[in-house]
Amino acid sequence: MKNNISLPINQSSQLAIKIDGVYFPMEKIIKALNSFRIVLVEIDKETALSGQPSLAWSVTSADRGSIILTTEANIISDDIDQNRPSEVINTFKNGLQVIAQKKEIPYGFSIKALKSIKTLSGLIDPEDFAQITFKSDDWELYLEQSVFYHIDELTKSFYRYYDAIEGHLVSISLAKGVNIGIRDITNEKIVKCYFSDRKLLETMKDALGKRVIAFGLIAQAFDGSKINIHVEDLKILRDANETSTLGSILSFMRGEEE
Repeated sequence: MKNNISLPINQSSQLAIKIDGVYFPMEKIIKALNSFRIVLVEIDKETALSGQPSLAWSVTSADRGSIILTTEANIISDDIDQNRPSEVINTFKNGLQVIAQKKEIPYGFSIKALKSIKTLSGLIDPEDFAQITFKSDDWELYLEQSVFYHIDELTKSFYRYYDAIEGHLVSISLAKGVNIGIRDITNEKIVKCYFSDRKLLETMKDALGKRVIAFGLIAQAFDGSKINIHVEDLKILRDANETSTLGSILSFMRGEEE
């Protein structure tokens, strides 16, 4: 095993945070940088197949004037995909845009990551931290104070639990990790289903248009509607007219055949 393996220079592995203002209290600087670190580590863990960190983050430059800190992601062992840094950074970029525009839980963001973004947006103040910006290559995003309230609403409006969802698999997307849409048989609504394990892709292809049971961590609103599920296992049901029982679901969760 090797540590901190370098990527080819054409791979996007750097992400910068820029803080503009007239006064930089040490306490707020530490809080901002720690929150930034937590978000990156949480996204890495949330989207990794093992659920463990796959990247080591280091500071490559710190510029004067405004506080501009550039970080670089390095894979921590030679069995990790070299595209992993760019995958995590793209998840970060896409997630911030989703939070700012759609007010929904983005792929790859744990509650801890959401609360750390909330902490960063709460630091914005015209008296000191007037503006916080994230940059990577030709991408740039200004963190808005409104994100604080978006995340506050998100984290108070749902809860998570492990369970199974039964329905028809109606869509497959590889745009932001492996994710699918399942039309829940209980209310005919489509539930977003995210995968970290790409090994399930072939199962998903075979299941398209069929009735399935997906087991994993469900995010559910307090009104009972399911927001999404991070799928850990998926099974195609044999017959379209078959009705699942509690016993069949429990057997599936134990890895037993019907």
